[in-house]
Amino acid sequence: DQYSAPPSLKRLLSAKLKALTANRRLIK
Repeated sequence: DQYSAPPSLKRLLSAKLKALTANRRLIK
């Protein structure tokens, strides 16, 4: 059962990752 993530999900994940790194930069 193969499942490929839709582009919207990938965009959401990358956005979350960017937000996480941005928060880390603010904290440091």
